[in-house]
Amino acid sequence: MVGRLLKTSGRGIAWVCLLLTLFGCMGVQSQEKQSTAPVNGTSQNPVIVAMGLVDVEQGVTRLMIEMPGRIVRIDAKENQTCEAGTALLAVDDTQVKLKLDQANLAFEVAERKVAQAKIALLIVEAEKQAQDVSIEVAEGRERAYNRRLVDLKNTEIPKTTVRELEDLARDSTVLVKGEKAKRHVIETKWDYAKTDVAQAELQVKIYQKHIKEAEKAVADCVLKAPFKGKVLRVRARVGELVVPGFQEPLIEYCPDSPRIIRAEIPQEFAQTARVGQACKITDDSRNNAGSWTGHIQRLGDWYSPRRSNLFEPLQMNDVRTLECIVTLEPGGEPLRIGQRMRISIETGNAASRAHDAKVHEETNKK
Repeated sequence: MVGRLLKTSGRGIAWVCLLLTLFGCMGVQSQEKQSTAPVNGTSQNPVIVAMGLVDVEQGVTRLMIEMPGRIVRIDAKENQTCEAGTALLAVDDTQVKLKLDQANLAFEVAERKVAQAKIALLIVEAEKQAQDVSIEVAEGRERAYNRRLVDLKNTEIPKTTVRELEDLARDSTVLVKGEKAKRHVIETKWDYAKTDVAQAELQVKIYQKHIKEAEKAVADCVLKAPFKGKVLRVRARVGELVVPGFQEPLIEYCPDSPRIIRAEIPQEFAQTARVGQACKITDDSRNNAGSWTGHIQRLGDWYSPRRSNLFEPLQMNDVRTLECIVTLEPGGEPLRIGQRMRISIETGNAASRAHDAKVHEETNKK
């Protein structure tokens, strides 16, 4: 009895192992089939089959508003084509407009202070000119008394008269010193008046900055199209409170530029990919769909994980891929952003052979 069970169990295990081996081989063959396949039933010009998504060179822009607030208006509509600067939506700008008014009033006060400081400076300058005249008069009296004393030195005049002239000359000298001291004080006041003017003018510049900042805040309450493009999706709702940086984008916006395919080539098949190789493109979800043609415009410079993992049977997700940008030839059915495509890359065309020859030539030169 035990022998029969062991014999039966052994056969069951053998059948299970055989089935697992067959499924594994099917999976490997399926993946290899998705990555490389012959053209026209021959192995002369093998192709690389890669998956990709329709996109634009710059990518879809996720628009957010810079100022927090409650949404009061939404002008954008999905599928709407907009020029650069078109208003898409707006938040309540009451508070920022009040700040702008305050900045304008403060600027007006600062300008008046500049005018007052300049008037004060003119007054001090007039005082300085008047003091210069007073000094000149005092110095003239001093010179006159001293010259009078010299003239009367050898004449016989009463000593009292001489002493009086000496006292007057001495007083005039003291007066000159006093007038010059006053002028020094006025010069100090003049320096302070100039400083007041400079500070008032600097305050005006500061409030000019405040006005510009407030004007920018008012402008930032309106979300505008950064460039010509199309509104793909509007996520905003009137009445919602938005806080920049803490939620999903309000609008997804596509630039007005030619559509491309962002394909991903597995690392083991990327060595045969070349810029300029021809590509046949089909919709991955429709077997009877039309096809498009294109060529490789650019290859990435690094092997990276897939941009988006698709958890599907018989597909490996933990792989390194080389990003490949495919440009489309004119004509064909319009493609939509995010559409999943299957790209068949011809690796044996003339562009590939020319590229390999150039690399070989450069290697020989070295």
